[in-house]
Amino acid sequence: MKHAVILTITEHDDKRISDKSVIKARTRWMNLNRSLNSLFVVADNFSENIDDLIRNNNEFAKSFNDSDLQVAPTMKLVVVACMDSRMDIFKLLGLENGEAHIIRNAGGVITDDVIRSVCLSQRFMGTRKIVLLHHTDCGLQKVSEDKFKAELEDELGIKPRWSLEAFVDPYSDTRQSMQRLIVTPFVDHSHMHGFVYDIKTGELHKVEVKT
Repeated sequence: MKHAVILTITEHDDKRISDKSVIKARTRWMNLNRSLNSLFVVADNFSENIDDLIRNNNEFAKSFNDSDLQVAPTMKLVVVACMDSRMDIFKLLGLENGEAHIIRNAGGVITDDVIRSVCLSQRFMGTRKIVLLHHTDCGLQKVSEDKFKAELEDELGIKPRWSLEAFVDPYSDTRQSMQRLIVTPFVDHSHMHGFVYDIKTGELHKVEVKT
């Protein structure tokens, strides 16, 4: 089994990267990918072809009947969750299209941009209930933030400003995310609920935090 990763290099702070540096960085990045195999086992079934996705959409469009859905979520619900591909948010919460806003990122972390989205969701779309959804066996439990950033800086010559937000315990991490929503003045946390989704059983476990 091999780990397939796509590398995208962009300009940062007006610094230009030479073609030679790009080639060197890509070579080193591939070496880094090999070391990641010890953490994540992923089938090497990557394909640049998206024809199958387009065909799927064509079939989807033939029976599409959601054109009359309103913009505001009918359940007045916003969900902040991890981007893990094993979590079908709509299915595990029993949601239908048009019922909730779903905000996802690595770890379901409450960042400034997540706060921006939740604030807009509440003030512009009328949502009131917040569900934070973390899970067991998260990839961020298996990565060292300092090591990861050091490797990026060594390979690319640029150290990211953002925090990786690696953690050990998903329950503690969920509480931390809840606390971030409690202290920000931009979000109404009156109806906030935190859960940890068990990847092995499909069950949700409630997380409590003092407000």
